[in-house]
Amino acid sequence: MTTQEKINYSICIQCLGCYNSGRNNFQWVNILNDNLEEKIKQLKKSCTCDYIKCDEIEIWDYENVPSNFSLNEYDDLKDFLGVLTDQGHDQNDVRIIFKYLGDIGSNLNDVNANDIRFEKTDNLSNWAYDMAVDVHGYDENTLIGVSVDWEQTAKEFLYDYSEYYDDVNHEYYLFPNNQ
Repeated sequence: MTTQEKINYSICIQCLGCYNSGRNNFQWVNILNDNLEEKIKQLKKSCTCDYIKCDEIEIWDYENVPSNFSLNEYDDLKDFLGVLTDQGHDQNDVRIIFKYLGDIGSNLNDVNANDIRFEKTDNLSNWAYDMAVDVHGYDENTLIGVSVDWEQTAKEFLYDYSEYYDDVNHEYYLFPNNQ
């Protein structure tokens, strides 16, 4: 049974002028539910800058969004999340995909959501066995009579993958290194 963790995709925008003056002026923006322009208007209303209100706005914090995401990618991120959802990926998948993209330093303009490939398994030894049969073409009948350390075989196969463990569902996410 898989567990669905409710994910909140948010960014915290902040007026840089207020920050430089020692005042905190920020708004949390839920990417799927909030209107960015409305949040910027609210930010400007509370701005206490001496000159131009909210002349520079920056992303100050992230929640479940790749850390290399930039404010001008806001609409792209909304579309990206839509494509992943349309493909049937659940929130756990999206959380791990964002972790993967953040770790490889990829921004959304570099990645097509339709091209992201990964495998999931709860047992790496079984995954290695399936890889040997399905991908490398070994005969199942031959493998039954042979003693194979599938745990070590999985470690060898994983050189070609980026591995992430999901503590929520206790599954491994395996991203091919060649994508």
